[in-house]
Amino acid sequence: MDDGGERYEVTYVNEYMTLELGGRRLATFPDLICTFDGEGDPATSAAIEEGDRVFLTVTDKGLIPVGDGNRYPEVYEPIEEALGKSMVGHLSGFLRA
Repeated sequence: MDDGGERYEVTYVNEYMTLELGGRRLATFPDLICTFDGEGDPATSAAIEEGDRVFLTVTDKGLIPVGDGNRYPEVYEPIEEALGKSMVGHLSGFLRA
């Protein structure tokens, strides 16, 4: 996604997993990363096309109920492999040992 010359990278596997700007991680699932169209309606990754105007929001995982199953590092391994991006390394303090 481009915003006034800044390029954001958003990855997804059924839902948004990571958000980065210039290689710097801004959000990692289970942070809630959402996109909305110009009318304020939810815009799924499957519905967004190049050139669409969308709004991107992030809600920190600490502000929403997160299921206990999301607190185990091993659940992120297949996602990390599929995306080629670290997730566990960005979830320090959230995951159970």
